[in-house]
Amino acid sequence: MKVKAKARESLDKQKKEKVMQINENLIELKAQIMMKDQSGVIHKYVEVWMEQSMNVNEMIQLEKKKDHEGMNNYTTKSIISCQSY
Repeated sequence: MKVKAKARESLDKQKKEKVMQINENLIELKAQIMMKDQSGVIHKYVEVWMEQSMNVNEMIQLEKKKDHEGMNNYTTKSIISCQSY
């Protein structure tokens, strides 16, 4: 049971770190846009935002399966969902 909890904590920590990095990148790009009104920078911001939005929606889940003896087995499963805004 402890192994499952530690695996879940590790996955949650990785996801939080990824979201923090995405937010830092977006803040930096917003600052560049405010300093320079260049279409290239705006295009890059939109491109990165779309890419990062897809990455944020990536969820790493523990998939619970029953084996032939009725015991619960957990495997990692990555689900990527793309949403349009």
